[in-house]
Amino acid sequence: MSNSIILLFKTIVGGYSAELSLHFHKNSLFLFNYTFSNLSKEDKIMINNILVEKYLNGNTEVNFSTQKITDNFGNHIFTEDDVYYTINYISLTHNFFNLISYEGVELNKKRIENEKFKKEELYYKL
Repeated sequence: MSNSIILLFKTIVGGYSAELSLHFHKNSLFLFNYTFSNLSKEDKIMINNILVEKYLNGNTEVNFSTQKITDNFGNHIFTEDDVYYTINYISLTHNFFNLISYEGVELNKKRIENEKFKKEELYYKL
């Protein structure tokens, strides 16, 4: 997508090696994440607890496998614990997502038009 840039950095966070990924659209950051490749189960629990303490003042429990932290501005924090452990920070109110939605609608319209054209051509030529 034009006007989009992704920057990747290797960094150390709290003594852990991580990859930092910054996603910009029109020079505005809308998504960034830290991906850790070598965390123990205990490390992941500690990091989850720190996220809850920092962003929710430790007042609640969050099951990051099914829940996310959301603020009043439409920003979300969620984790992924697959092959790697990733902490994602995303702003779903960013214009980038409106653009994706619009482009998705336009692509769907084109797909429907193409299918209609194919059917009409088959109808007339067969």
